[in-house]
Amino acid sequence: MKDRTETEKRILDAVTAVVLADGIKGLGINRIAGKADCSKVLIYRYFGDLDGLLARWAEDNNYWIRQGQMIDLNALSDAAIEDKKRIAADVFKGQLNEVRSGEIMRELLRWQLSEDHPVCKAMMARAEERGLSITRAMLKNTKTDLDVEALIALIAGGIFYLTLSADYAPVFNGVALDSENGWERIEKAIDQIIDMIFTQIKEKRE
Repeated sequence: MKDRTETEKRILDAVTAVVLADGIKGLGINRIAGKADCSKVLIYRYFGDLDGLLARWAEDNNYWIRQGQMIDLNALSDAAIEDKKRIAADVFKGQLNEVRSGEIMRELLRWQLSEDHPVCKAMMARAEERGLSITRAMLKNTKTDLDVEALIALIAGGIFYLTLSADYAPVFNGVALDSENGWERIEKAIDQIIDMIFTQIKEKRE
């Protein structure tokens, strides 16, 4: 089992190396097998086919899928309002910093936005499921007139757009995307929006 785990990691690392060099369209079983120094047979045995390998690799590199696995939803549901506010801010600033610093994550985003591929569709569906489960856990035992799901969609979508835009444009609406000061402004804005949301959310008392 140890050998298989190590080989799977080597194969997944090879996918990352190929994507960084040539993008997702540069992937192929022969190229990955050569980079991982293993036989094609092992790739088929462990992952089924190229789409199976790509699905596993994509999920391992998707922020919201991983967050859904890491966060204890039951504990989040029962947390105090202030703790939920802190967790929400940390999650979104984590998204910002991870996508901003991760070329692989931005490549995944560009791919899923430009390709009608079954792996893209499956990944987006799982990310939606995991992300929404976090939102609903945060809202459990609370009451508010705000459309929190829509507000969170704007925050998450805005982060994705800005981090992708930074690869091509130095400024967006007066915020410098090519300086730390600009990103500090965005982080502060995230805190302000989250604070506004949770100021309106009240604990539901039976």
